[in-house]
Amino acid sequence: MYKCEECNLEFETFQAKANHHRWKHLGYAFKNYETKEKNKKHFENKWKVFIVNCCKCGKEIEIKEYSTNTPKKEKYYCSRSCANSHVRTEESKLKTSNTAKRKIKNGETFGWVKIGSKLSEEAFSYCINCNKKINGKNKRFCNKECRHQYKIKDYTDYQKYRLSCQFKFSLNEYPDKFDFDLVKKYGWYSAKNRGNNLNGVSRDHMFSIKEGFLQNIDPKIISHPANCQLLRHEDNFHKKGCKCSITLEELQKRINDWDKKYNK
Repeated sequence: MYKCEECNLEFETFQAKANHHRWKHLGYAFKNYETKEKNKKHFENKWKVFIVNCCKCGKEIEIKEYSTNTPKKEKYYCSRSCANSHVRTEESKLKTSNTAKRKIKNGETFGWVKIGSKLSEEAFSYCINCNKKINGKNKRFCNKECRHQYKIKDYTDYQKYRLSCQFKFSLNEYPDKFDFDLVKKYGWYSAKNRGNNLNGVSRDHMFSIKEGFLQNIDPKIISHPANCQLLRHEDNFHKKGCKCSITLEELQKRINDWDKKYNK
């Protein structure tokens, strides 16, 4: 048992005895009460009461503002019904609408048209590439061509050339020209984050894009199906040291034979 030296009360644990001594004899409760009262008086001095009129019905209402000598807002309402019944102008709609703020940030604007007795939003925007006006919401480009031009406008000349030299045909259109057994055996090449088949098969330009750029050759020639072959990615990687596997004259002959066969 633990005995209090001040009032001789006994307690089973030392913690109970210490708490009794702290709150009963040291005056902690009284000190906390004094602090609370002091803080209460401090904050009461900071809050000020103002009498204002409701912007809708004109009713006088009492408001409290913290640490100010004048009301902070320009408009006050006595109830939720008064606040919801005020008429919003087109300007206020644009200022308060989160959707409008996002649209304006993205370079889009709004038009408001009157249909019957209501104001209806007719959203329109301007193409960020050619600045042409387009109808509809969430549109940034007027067509696919503008989207493509905007995407590549910061590309270098070689990057633009390389993009235009990509193969745009389907291999299934020419089943007798490509070795699909190689694809069945190894599968298509895919990077580590897209399937992880590093030994798979990929398309390869026999006359390289780099050489075509250096010789200023039309991208349509480089991207022609006659310039395509299927190679394992490993073989294609080791081939990088060679500029081309065929000459330009051989490629031109292949294209002529190809076009004659398929009536291109």
